[in-house]
Amino acid sequence: MLEEVLINVKVTHSPEGINFIILASISVLAGVVGLFISNILFIQKVTNPLKQLQESPLIPKKIRDTIVKVFSQKNTLTIVSKKFFILIKKLSLNGLYMDLYGKKFLVDGSKSFSRFIAVSIDQLLIDGSVNNLAKIPAYIGNKIKPLQSGYIRSYITVFGIMVLLLIALLVLPFGGLL
Repeated sequence: MLEEVLINVKVTHSPEGINFIILASISVLAGVVGLFISNILFIQKVTNPLKQLQESPLIPKKIRDTIVKVFSQKNTLTIVSKKFFILIKKLSLNGLYMDLYGKKFLVDGSKSFSRFIAVSIDQLLIDGSVNNLAKIPAYIGNKIKPLQSGYIRSYITVFGIMVLLLIALLVLPFGGLL
């Protein structure tokens, strides 16, 4: 039924064959490495991982010796990996600084933005325009207040002026347009 609508739509499919196996292996390996590193840093609280690795019966001796040999040398790889693990441990122990920066940017930022909106938009623009509109009838009332004196002679005078003005509008040439 929707064939005409969907004829040119490209659908992406999940990987198949060897691509799926490679992607799945990378995902599982990343998870295992993460569990292994977190186990070393937080559960076992290992301070010397190379010594611990040499004594571990879970890993074959040849692999242990190779890892110890590579990471015991002073080279760029070992220095960078040690600094990386120290950084990961520091970030993890401090909760990736989410409390500090989350409060600073999200909570404090939204409070200051709300204050800005409350003062500038609400009080100045909205309340200011409503209050100014409310002042218009009071202004007009103050201007026409002298006309209401309570004396009949002033009312008759105003009435007479208005009648003369109406007659003038009807008699004069521009008054005929009304």
